[in-house]
Amino acid sequence: METVTIRRQDHYTMPKVCCACGAPAESGRLMTSGYSKSGVGFVNFSFPLCDRCALLSKTINRRRSTARRAGLASTLLLITAVSGIASVSGALQDVSLFTFLGGLAILAPLALLGILIAQCLVSTVGLTSEVRRTFQRVAKAVKIKAYDADMWGEGYITFAFVNEPFADLFRQMNQGVILPGKLSKLGKGDNM
Repeated sequence: METVTIRRQDHYTMPKVCCACGAPAESGRLMTSGYSKSGVGFVNFSFPLCDRCALLSKTINRRRSTARRAGLASTLLLITAVSGIASVSGALQDVSLFTFLGGLAILAPLALLGILIAQCLVSTVGLTSEVRRTFQRVAKAVKIKAYDADMWGEGYITFAFVNEPFADLFRQMNQGVILPGKLSKLGKGDNM
């Protein structure tokens, strides 16, 4: 994994290659974001993807989003049904409000866990191992390893690139904002 530390600014020159596989970049984009350690700033960056990596990422993210929405809808339906049945049957008269809310407090984390498991399963069902590996490469292509912001939201950002040739091109094309050498102080904080 190759790290590059840059000064925070609004625009960077991007290589015209896919940040995940190195193929010629098309219209696809990989979004990565992070918060500063101090909570002062938030950054959001877009890196180029080839059409194949972009389509694969979009397909799996759409599957995950569908699973998330279906899980939330079924959880709300289940809570509404249980509450309605308990209300109609008069069972709530014998149960204190704290017991009822306690039951919901237990049901909510279980529902969240179920949604997370469904997202993982739905996103990989029916995909070949090669496609899953490619998606993992795209998902991990660029991460913000550290964002050290000052009180104005400026500061320094350390990116971690899986594709070293892309990292080298990014470094060459942004010479004016790249910090020289390896700044271990900035690269240590895994806050994302």
